[in-house]
Amino acid sequence: MGLFGGGEDKEAAQAESDRLRNLPLPELAAAIMPAFGPDGINAKSGHQQGPMEVVSWLMRGHSQKVRYRQPLLGPTIEALPLLERAGLVTRRTFGTSGSTYSATRLGETSLADGTVGEQLATSPG
Repeated sequence: MGLFGGGEDKEAAQAESDRLRNLPLPELAAAIMPAFGPDGINAKSGHQQGPMEVVSWLMRGHSQKVRYRQPLLGPTIEALPLLERAGLVTRRTFGTSGSTYSATRLGETSLADGTVGEQLATSPG
């Protein structure tokens, strides 16, 4: 815990937010994919695994304050379709409440054998 009870390293949180935000989209997509693996979000059935949950997972070791997460939301929304086009995740839309993502069998296999980057590199678009 910090000297005044804050307990968080603001500089580290800002640095991680900036690092992730500035990754090229394929690299960000590869960084996002483990969120849908065994050590990922692990949302219970019926719970959303959308962009906000992914951003929270990306920042899991750092501050969860909006000021660090918000700048990652747009790039995360851009990167998720790369995973979808590569066949690594599937998206389900529920009315107007947004989308939820989950790993496909190919996604699970790619996570297990470390080939997410290869799958992204060979996917169309």
